[in-house]
Amino acid sequence: MTALLIAGLKPTASAYHCHQERIPPDAYREDLFDLHKQRFTENVPESLKVFLGPLPNRIPCANSEVALYDGSQLIAASYLDLGARSVSSVYGFFHPDHAWRSPGIATMLLEIEYAQQQGYRYYYPGYAFREPSHYDYKKQFAALETYDWSGRWIAFQRSHKS
Repeated sequence: MTALLIAGLKPTASAYHCHQERIPPDAYREDLFDLHKQRFTENVPESLKVFLGPLPNRIPCANSEVALYDGSQLIAASYLDLGARSVSSVYGFFHPDHAWRSPGIATMLLEIEYAQQQGYRYYYPGYAFREPSHYDYKKQFAALETYDWSGRWIAFQRSHKS
């Protein structure tokens, strides 16, 4: 694994391993998730365990966790579904005190790096909205495509606000 440093952060050596040994997600991740979800007012998952399900490493497909640490403190994690030719970012969360470091971007870059190293062809960054939202950080990347819900992927058109 190539070390990726962003604002002094780095993934652990086990950043890409499936979290089979932590089913359900451990108490620390649940506490961090609870801090993170306070940013939202709608569609807020009850818990990480409820959101990911009882067997996130197997159902509906294989899943890996990308974890970001500051020293020994976990400050961000994201979950990546692994398909035959593609990966899909399912959910990411971070400690609010570290928002200035853009941990959502950092975990996305690590997910992309993992997908490339494992030979996956496509990376889906997950849902975003046309309207401004907490997910706008995903729109900062070049060469994005959006699904038009009639069966086509088309180039994402940025507005000056995105």
